[in-house]
Amino acid sequence: MKDLIIVDNAPYSFCKQVENGIPIVNFTNQKQDKELKALIPYLKKIAKVDDVRKFNRHYLKLHKYFETTSVEELI
Repeated sequence: MKDLIIVDNAPYSFCKQVENGIPIVNFTNQKQDKELKALIPYLKKIAKVDDVRKFNRHYLKLHKYFETTSVEELI
């Protein structure tokens, strides 16, 4: 799991492995859709780490969504 990332527009796809997930917006199959290209710098950084989960936890902080009970607490 330390080497696995899940790039998906549906967070429920990686809710059991939240620290392996990288959320993106929906792909629209349009020429102006550059979501995956925008991920390149992040992917280059994450390719150099020993454990992607630690990197994602620090930078994306997705775990906070699952540790809170309200929007106010999250903010």
